[in-house]
Amino acid sequence: MARTTRWRFGTVAILMIAGCGSLPPHEPPVREPAIARRALEEGESARARRAVDLLAARPPGSFEAGWASARALLEAGRVRDAAAVFEAVATGWPGHEAADSAWYNAGFAWGEARDRDRSLNALQAVAHDYPASELAPKAASAAALLAEEGGRLEEAVARLELFVRDGARWQDWDAARRACHLAWVVGDAYVAVPACRLAARAPDGTPRWRLLAVEVLEGAGQLRQAERELSEVLRASRALPAVMGEALVASARIATARGQRAAAARARERIVTLWRQTREPGALQEAAAEILLSRADARAEAANAIPLAGDLSTLKRALERRAKAIREAASAYEAVFELKAPGPAARAATGTGRLYEAFCDAMVAARPVDDALYDTYRPALEELMQPIRERAIAAYEFALRVRGPSPAVAEAARALMRLRPDRYPVARVAALAPAVAEAPAGAEDEAAAREALWRDPDDLSAILAVAEVELSLGRERVARYYAQRAWDLSSIQRVATTEAFWLRQARLQRAFGLSLAERHALERGAEAAEPTGEAAILMGAEELAGLRYTEAAEVFAGALEIGVEPRCEARLGAVLAAVGVAEGDPARSPREGLERYLDRCSPPHPLALLWLARTRLSDGEREGALALCRRYLAAPSPEDPTDGRSWCEALTTL
Repeated sequence: MARTTRWRFGTVAILMIAGCGSLPPHEPPVREPAIARRALEEGESARARRAVDLLAARPPGSFEAGWASARALLEAGRVRDAAAVFEAVATGWPGHEAADSAWYNAGFAWGEARDRDRSLNALQAVAHDYPASELAPKAASAAALLAEEGGRLEEAVARLELFVRDGARWQDWDAARRACHLAWVVGDAYVAVPACRLAARAPDGTPRWRLLAVEVLEGAGQLRQAERELSEVLRASRALPAVMGEALVASARIATARGQRAAAARARERIVTLWRQTREPGALQEAAAEILLSRADARAEAANAIPLAGDLSTLKRALERRAKAIREAASAYEAVFELKAPGPAARAATGTGRLYEAFCDAMVAARPVDDALYDTYRPALEELMQPIRERAIAAYEFALRVRGPSPAVAEAARALMRLRPDRYPVARVAALAPAVAEAPAGAEDEAAAREALWRDPDDLSAILAVAEVELSLGRERVARYYAQRAWDLSSIQRVATTEAFWLRQARLQRAFGLSLAERHALERGAEAAEPTGEAAILMGAEELAGLRYTEAAEVFAGALEIGVEPRCEARLGAVLAAVGVAEGDPARSPREGLERYLDRCSPPHPLALLWLARTRLSDGEREGALALCRRYLAAPSPEDPTDGRSWCEALTTL
């Protein structure tokens, strides 16, 4: 999670942190700072300005004189000048006992002056040149946070390495956790392993921190070391089922990568057993569901491989074997439903529907009788198969309960359009969802994006630009870090956001495969100030793709209320959702909305032409229907489960 705490302290904080409030005990009198301070106290602004200008311009004659000058400049609000003087005395007298404090104060003063480069250099000088100073860890921590906020994650990890190297001395557990997390984000195994071990040893630490190191080692291809690290995590997490589950998932993954099939199978079996014993939600639940799903898919594949062919006697024996295999596969899919993991449950439901549908198709394709009798045989067989097809339909409908884009849900929607076009006449319409499919920013924008983030770490657009660049470079973990940071910054600090910001977030979340987060981003976009309606249209498109027509109609109705003139995508979505609610019945289709859409939007979507043609024909307007059908046939053919092209061709040839 991105840190939103800023280290921009005020002048008083700088004075207190490094002992600026009092000079060394034998300091000689310094005339100019005293004059400036007295002038400020007496309200003589002109004399004070002249004295302060003199302090800023005159090189310090001694460390103590420079220190006093810097303090007077701070009190006068001349932070940039104070920073320069602090830096001058630190470089001029590097052996002075307070040189580390001078560098430290220079770092924070440059930070107040918003000169991030010089601030980082000054703080790094404390940690690098004065490692024995008590200010060294504080400076390293501040430098790391500065680098992290500015988008220089690798540099932040390098700064935090001080705590990993000397963690027992400083015992800064927060720094150890930050080092572990950031090293995991950037994939730095050299820092991740010791940092995550240190984080796990903290008073409130858990072995889960070391799992981050395992992931980094695995990503770096250091599978043997990852396996050794993992064995220690497994021993330490016996009383922590959630951590144990995550460790077992990693164990199965690493064993598979190393070609150790037996070890991977044992790890997977332990995952399922552990879940049944603990019913622990989260990663363990998801992993157990995935394992059970893979077993069910294997059973379904074996069932579908049993051929249904031959004479009646052979077909009967094959049918008995296949029916038994189907029952076993269906039972295996039901075991997945029990875990209530949305993604695997949707895929299990789609797999169940596919299993029953394949059986029906195989039965109809079998020809155990002579061709002369087949025409009589087939209708009776189709009627016999109808209850099994209804099971397939019920399974596909169950898959639609999972919200958000998913290949399994999309497959279920296509199957329902094919099996029940009367009930499900409209599904995904490509014209309604262009934005989320756009490609992220390219690597050619990398330098500009990183520079913008370094200049202003709170710039949400810059943070998302870096996330998009990282995604384009294939560094998904880093991209997710920045996307989450922008999300947190917009929520915790209540930074004003636009619809465009949330549309970019939705695009990123979809790329990460996080459908719920994508939906949440679209909802936030629809609620943003001065929306264009695009976020609402995308939400409606997803409802339409999931064949949830009533919900889609509600979302599109809201989109129609945005702006003086509703967008054509909102009009199209509203009428097609209404067609779905009407189950494709022309008599119930929204003729007024379709007419208004065709009048206002050009060129119209072919599906709108088709449904208005059907509506006009049902109202007895044959010529109007023919004109629309000709336009429909001339347009690129969209996906239409009701076979609109054949319908229009038949109408035009009558």
